[in-house]
Amino acid sequence: MHLVEAEGIRFIGANWTLLRLDCQPNQNGQADITVRATDNAGALVNDIFRVTVTALNDAPFVVNPIADVTVEEDAENTDIDLSGRFSDVDSATNGDMLTVSVLNSDPSLVTATLIGTLLRLDYQPNQNGQADITVRATDSGGALVNDVFRVTVTALNDAPIIVNPIADVTVEEDARDTDIDLSGRFSDVDSATNGDMLTVSVLNSDPSLDTDIDLSGRFSDVDSATNGDVLTVSVLNSDPSLVTAALIGTLLRLDYQPNQNGQADVSVRATDKAGASVDDTFRVTVNSVNDPPVATPADRTAHPRGAAFNSMGRRRAIRSSHWATCSPTSGTLSSTA
Repeated sequence: MHLVEAEGIRFIGANWTLLRLDCQPNQNGQADITVRATDNAGALVNDIFRVTVTALNDAPFVVNPIADVTVEEDAENTDIDLSGRFSDVDSATNGDMLTVSVLNSDPSLVTATLIGTLLRLDYQPNQNGQADITVRATDSGGALVNDVFRVTVTALNDAPIIVNPIADVTVEEDARDTDIDLSGRFSDVDSATNGDMLTVSVLNSDPSLDTDIDLSGRFSDVDSATNGDVLTVSVLNSDPSLVTAALIGTLLRLDYQPNQNGQADVSVRATDKAGASVDDTFRVTVNSVNDPPVATPADRTAHPRGAAFNSMGRRRAIRSSHWATCSPTSGTLSSTA
């Protein structure tokens, strides 16, 4: 393209008294204009003058806007090619160079990094919401243009997690109840962002008989802080005939059934509002204890002369009458002649 087009040089007026110069858009530099006068015999004379068009800085502009981006929570990175997104008319005429930079309204949701001609969007773990990303092109003269697009990260329900698993429980047959505090056993990883901590104290009236297990911090759920998720705790028991497991507030009470021994698996389940769940399963072992025999109370029994019971329960001949007495407390048998 010429600085001053040939068609743009025109004489105006009846006697060609005006010369009009039409400078072309976005062009700068110098051009020599020759005005020639020629008579009928072909003699001529030239009048040459120089036209200088000084440069003005033209701002860059957006050629191909970046579309909005929508992904699900915890999505893989998104790479956006910035080639051909911006242009500047001064690039061709003045060798202007564009510098690209990025502005981000919410780096806690997504980070935006320039890698060569790529813009990489890195979505932060367990975060959802919206952020506005501004890609800015600035030329050598400081003129700039912004291309703004919105990143939307939609929420996904994260299953709760076990923070502090319950240890297996081993007791002897006929042991006293075991109370296990369930406070904070389950959570959502988002609860870590609000910094809340639970302090749980344990009361034990007789350490030789009872076992208190602190369940603080057992479960977590990433949605607790970001989406207000609430966990519901329930209990599953493989053998209620050995031990019953009941929720009492934040306590899990293990009640061992009389004269029973063996093993049972108890699962404490945390379920969030969307139905996602996690189980914390522990084993309860009740060791057997040798119980003393118990005699049924009996009245004194008189046996006729010549008869008595030996240790096998058979009669044998004796010469005199005996009284046999069974003690209901000790279970021993004694006799008097």
